[in-house]
Formats: sequence, C-alpha cells, structure tokens
Amino acid sequence: MMKKCILIVVLLSLTFIWLMSGLVPRVYAATFTVTNTNDSGTDSLRWAITQANTNPGSDTIEFAIPGEGVQTISLASGLPEITDPVILDGLSQPGADCTSWPPTLLIELDGSAAGVGVFGLSITGGESTIRGLVIHSFSYSSVHLASNGNNTIACNYLGTDPTGTTALGNYHGVNIDDSPGNLIGGGTATSRNLVSGNGGVTVGSGVRIGGAASTGNQIEGNYIGTDSLGTTALGNTNCGVQIDGAPNNIIGGSEAGEGNVISGNGRQGICVTGSSATGTVIRGNYIGTDAGGTQALGNAYYGVHLDGAPNSVIGGTEPNERNLISGNGAAGVRILGSEATGTIIQGNYIGLQSNGQAALPNGDAGVVIEGATNNTIGGTASSAGNVISGNTFSAVSIYGSEAHGNVIVGNYLGTQANGTESLSNGWSGVYILEAPNNIVGGPEAGARNILSGNLYHGVFIGGSSATGNVVQGNHIGTGIDGTENLGNTVHGVFITTGASENQVGGPLEGEANLIANNGGDGVYVDWGTGNLISRNSILANSGLGIDLAPDGVTPNDPGDGDAGANDLQNFPVLNAVIISGGSTVIRGTLDSTPGTTFRLDVYYSAIQDPTDYGEGASYLGAYEVTTDAGGNAIFAAGFPLVLPEASYVTATATDPGNNTSEFGPNCVGPTGVFLVDFQAYEVSQGIQLEWSTATEIGNSGFNLYRATAPDGPRTMLNDDLIEAPEPGSEEGASYTWLDTRARPGVTNYYWLEAVFVDGATLEHGPVSAVLSRARIYLPLVNDGVGQ
Repeated sequence: MMKKCILIVVLLSLTFIWLMSGLVPRVYAATFTVTNTNDSGTDSLRWAITQANTNPGSDTIEFAIPGEGVQTISLASGLPEITDPVILDGLSQPGADCTSWPPTLLIELDGSAAGVGVFGLSITGGESTIRGLVIHSFSYSSVHLASNGNNTIACNYLGTDPTGTTALGNYHGVNIDDSPGNLIGGGTATSRNLVSGNGGVTVGSGVRIGGAASTGNQIEGNYIGTDSLGTTALGNTNCGVQIDGAPNNIIGGSEAGEGNVISGNGRQGICVTGSSATGTVIRGNYIGTDAGGTQALGNAYYGVHLDGAPNSVIGGTEPNERNLISGNGAAGVRILGSEATGTIIQGNYIGLQSNGQAALPNGDAGVVIEGATNNTIGGTASSAGNVISGNTFSAVSIYGSEAHGNVIVGNYLGTQANGTESLSNGWSGVYILEAPNNIVGGPEAGARNILSGNLYHGVFIGGSSATGNVVQGNHIGTGIDGTENLGNTVHGVFITTGASENQVGGPLEGEANLIANNGGDGVYVDWGTGNLISRNSILANSGLGIDLAPDGVTPNDPGDGDAGANDLQNFPVLNAVIISGGSTVIRGTLDSTPGTTFRLDVYYSAIQDPTDYGEGASYLGAYEVTTDAGGNAIFAAGFPLVLPEASYVTATATDPGNNTSEFGPNCVGPTGVFLVDFQAYEVSQGIQLEWSTATEIGNSGFNLYRATAPDGPRTMLNDDLIEAPEPGSEEGASYTWLDTRARPGVTNYYWLEAVFVDGATLEHGPVSAVLSRARIYLPLVNDGVGQ
C-alpha cells in the first residue's frame, strides 16, 4: 500500500512539472544576422541589437552583407544601448580576417551624421564582445562601457578609416565609465585594437577609464596613437590612455604580446589623475616609439604622467615587464603632487632604443618628480634597476621642498644597458633642486647606481631647501666593474646654491661612493654648509678630489675663522707615515676652531695628484682629535694596515656640524720612524730589550716603560731620552737596553715610546719577559745604547 502511495505522488509531480513547462518560456542563445547597411529596418544592425536586447542570454550578431569590400553603415542617430550580453562579430562578414596584423576589417560604422552626444556602441549589460569593426566619427566615444563589466573589445579600428592610415576621430576611442573587469585588446595580434585619431579639436583620448567602480580593467596589445603598422603617428588629441580616479587598472602586462604601443598622442602617452586612481600597473609597453622601438613617435608631452595618483607600478623585474619610454616631447615619466606617493619605477629603458645601446631621447629628463614623496626608482633586487640614458636633460630630476623620501637605487644613469659604455644624458645623472631628504644609492651592493657618462654632473644638489639628501654606495664616473673610464664631463657631485646638510658617502662600511674619472672635481661644494663627504674612494678626477669654492685648493687660515662652502673647514696637514709592526701610524697637525672635536678621515693612493692635495683612492680609517684653546691639535693615529711603499697619504677633517674639508697635502709614505722589531728576553744580568728601525726621519729618541700587568701602573726606565744616533736619518738604527731592576718571578711588560722632533709621541708594545730569580749587580747603571 505504501509503495502505491509513493508511486502516485511521483506521477502527480511529474505531471505538474510537464504542465508548468508549457507556461515558462525557455531561454535560447540566438544569432541575428545583419544583411544590409540600412540605418534601420529588418536585418539592419539597429534591428539586430534590438532583437538581442529582448532575447535573454548571450546572443550573437553576425554580418552577411552582400558585395565586395568595406560595407559602411552610416548612422543618422545613435544605436540602441546594448543591455544584454552579446557577441557583435564583424569578422563574420565574408572576407574579413584578423589572423594577422594589420587585419582586413569590412564592417564600418560611420557616425559623422549621427548628431551630437552619440556613442558608436554603448554597452551596459556587460559580458559582451565587440570585434572586427571600424568605428569612427562619433561625437562621443566609439565604444562606451558602463555599469556591468567583463566586456572584451578586440581587433577593431577605433578612430580611423578602414585602412588604419587616416584619422576619423571619435571623442574617445573607448570610454570605460564605472565599469569593471573589461579587456581592451589581448596578448596576441589577433586581439589588437587600433585606437588612434580620436579627440578631434577637443581633448578626447584613445582609451579613457573613469570612476571608482572602473577597476580591474586591462588594456593589452593595442596600437594607441599610431597607424595600423605602428610606424607613423596618428595621435589621439589628449592622452593615449587616460585614467581619471579609477583604481587598480592594468596597461600592458607581464607576458609577451601584452604590451601596447602608445605613441604620437597630442599630450601624454598615459595620464593617470586623482588620489583615488591608485594601484595602476603599466608594464611591457612602448611609449613614444614606433612598434620596433627604434624610431621616435613621441607623445607631445610626457610618456607617463601621474598627477596625484598613488601606488602605481611602472615596469617590473621580468624582461616582458620592461617599458620602453623614449622619444617623448617632455619627460619620459612625470610624478606630480603630494598625493603621488608610493610609485615604483623599475626595470625600464627610458631614453634609449629597445636594444639598450642607442639613444632615443625624451625632451626633458627621463623621470621627473615634482612635489611627490616616497617614490622608488629602481630597486635592490636583480633586474629592478632602470636604464635611464640618452635624455635631453637629466636621467632623474627631483623638484620642490615637498619632494622628499624618494629613493633612487640600482639604476644605470648615463650608460648603455651593459653598464660599461656611456650613453650620456644632457645634464646630470640625478638632479635635485630644492628637494630634501632623498636617497641616491645605499650601502647594499644592489642599491648601487651607475652615475656616469653624463654631459654635466653625476649628481647635482642645489637650493636652500635641498637638505638631508644622501648619496652613497654609487659608482660616479665609472661602470659596473669600477674600472671603466666613464667620467661625467664636469663634476662627480656638485652641491650649490645653498644646499646644506647633505651626505656624500658616510662613516660606515658600504656607504662609500667610487668617484672617478670626472672632468672637473670629484666633489665640488660651491655654496652650502654641513655637507658630509666621508669614506669615498675618490681618484683620477681632472680637478681636486674635494673642492670647496672658490675653485682650486683653498689654503688653511689660522683658527679657521673664515666662512664659505662647508665653512671652508681647514684640512689636516700630515707630516709622517710610520709603519710599526703590522700597523701604520699617521702623524700630523690640525689648525681649526678652538676646543672642538673633529673626525679625521685618512686616505691613500698609489698615484700622486698633480695638485699634491689628495686624491683619496683608498680609505685607511678615521681618527678623532680635539683642538686646544689655540685651535691646534697634534695627532698620531694608528691603523691596523701596512701601507704599500710610496703611498700618497692625505686626510680630511669634519667638524661637529658635518662640514668636511678639502683633502690636505699629500705625505709620501712610509716616512718617519719605521719600527721593524721590538722584543724582550731574559739574560744573566736582567731583561734585555732590543728594537730596530728602518728609518729615523722625524725621530728624536725613545722612552721605555715597565709594568707588572698590561693595565698596571707604569715606571719610566730611562731618566733621559734615549737619543737617536742620527736624528732625521733615512737610514735605520738598532737599540738595546738592559733592565737590571725587573721584578723576579713575574711577567714584566714593556712599552716603547717614540718621541718626534715636533713633540708628538707614538707608543709601541707591550712586549713581555719573565725574570726567573733575583740578581744584584753593582753598580746599578744601564748600558742601553743606540747603534
């Protein structure tokens, strides 16, 4: 009985479903075919769009218009808005083809008579595809995407005639208005759009993306602003691609074929505007060149212009992500405004041809930062650096007191992509004007910039607001190996017009710059104070290694009371280079501000500078001295390194305000007392002390001291100075001294103090020996002698 009931229920249910199926209409995808070029009526395009809108689901509109060649649909008014998903396929017209580029497109939509305020195609339903059409001469956009997104626009000519060689502009080529996830183009030539000639006498762009909801759109593989071959300018009046307040959109891509050619446009190649236009990614494009990357098809102003747009990415670390940004009328990239923060520019060629070997200049700098903060040009990772060379002005220019916190690392600025041959920018590698607290380079090897081969300076820092900038770890005037002669024509680093409190090098290992081969000075401070110049390797520059204006060596003045560049800080004067065991001792004097502690940086070179002042090829070390009430200090600074023979030693002085001096006069070393040996050992009469020197230059004699612990109180053994046998001799001498009063049964420690003719002293030791038992000898006199 139960089984019968169940069977009856099932049969009744099936009957109900069958009856209801006749009441609910089924949804079928339909194909509507356009067979004429009429503006309206059955089988016209207007009719087909209306039919597709009324048929739910994704439909297809195909073309089968009789006749040879291009079929032109001239519209007297706007077509219906596409409110339901559709594939509008111009490639279905017999003879049309997009399997190679340039394509054969045979369906043309002409809006020249359609009136004011008319789109070519307006899509609000989303999920639609437009392909194989020529759309031109509309007062608004050729394609308008609004509301629902995920549309694909591929293999169309938008703004030109069917040959792709004559401009017949719309207002915009494509306008994406609060619509997400649309794809304009694609990664193959079969998906490429030609978006050119738009804007007319107005300010229309090739592709415009606007509105907060317009996110996740991709612009890939298109020619924007050129003819169909990508060899001749056919510019859009305003920007090639314009983003207004729309976040997280992509122009180009990381895979081969996804990059666009964006060239020949009337203003910018790419313009991104507004603080809400965050997260724009620009990769793999040719911006300002032809499709081959060898000829200039410049956008009239900037290649890429970011106006208040934060957190953009231009380029990347993979080869396919590299943008070629060259040949533009103004700068390659401009970042403008305090809200334009967090942008990363890396892995690009800016100012070069695609081979990275020849120049294709932008009309201003490669990259300009104006009033923008915390942006990064380059990076420390492999391939993150840009090659920015061949530009009309500088590789990178930073302007304005609000332009701070920008970092320039890992780039080649003035060389070819190989980093070993020059490709000059017309001014400087980095140009900082009135901009504070920016960083050029860093202590990590990957942060090193190559700032070489430029027609003026490696680095320019100017203006009273240009404070706190740091230049460290770079090669300035040489290539990646540090051996190439790629000097900048004028100075390595030029600090001027009141720029103060900047840092070139630094006190820590890894912060040094290599500054070599430049046509002027290594570092020239023309005007400004508190500029620290420390630990750099400076050599083979045509001028001074460090020059404080006026030009040439600025003599010391007593008490250092003068003013000027870096307060015209006096330099140290070295008078002896002494080798002592495994160490080098540098003796000298400093005449400067009374009662002040100075940091002395000591350098040496294998080659004498023609001026006899510096340069400092290799860093020996640092030493602090404090001047007395008269402003004088005598020093003997020891360093754990034995200098090579015939080293030219020099030093700089830096005051507490970070004013660094010029290099002082060279002292050829080693000079002075060169201690070869100092030893102590037990003999029958006591403890025998012996020492010998290789030279006696500057030596008056010695004192000896004993203690029973390394840090214990010391007793002076000699009543009178143990005099050198021939003071000032370039020959060495041998000395002995017998300590008959050494304490038995303990270790006796001995120190040898060299006393120089100027009163300075230098200590050696300790050495030690044990006296095994007490001895008494008469008389208790010493037989120490010098031979």
